Amino acid sequence: MRRQHLAIACLVLIAACRDSNAPAPVDPVGVWSGTTSQGRAVAFTVTAQGITEATIAYRVVGAFCTADVEITIGGAPVAIVNNEFETEFGIGSAILTVAGKFNSSTAASGTLVVDDFNCDGTVTTNWSATK
Repeated sequence: MRRQHLAIACLVLIAACRDSNAPAPVDPVGVWSGTTSQGRAVAFTVTAQGITEATIAYRVVGAFCTADVEITIGGAPVAIVNNEFETEFGIGSAILTVAGKFNSSTAASGTLVVDDFNCDGTVTTNWSATK
């Protein structure tokens, strides 16, 4: 009987340790909106499959130009793993890298990095959004 209690106690301890390392699950499904640290709009839609559409606005100041850009992207859903995501895509002469984390079921934050080859400029901005 003692061995059985000891075995159960060990299994409970192992399960508790394993669960403490995993991020608390959040429900990101819904429509999110917010702003970047540049004061520009960010919005995206999350379904059970991942992020399906996003609108991002930013300003890039480069050696050859200054550009105010607002783009809407869609396509294959961007996967959310352990409450986080990261994706990179090209739009015209720019490459955008967007990363984020769902801090709760109603708050998310992350970064946007844009390399614009036409303007010869790079911008890095933080963003936050709520559902």
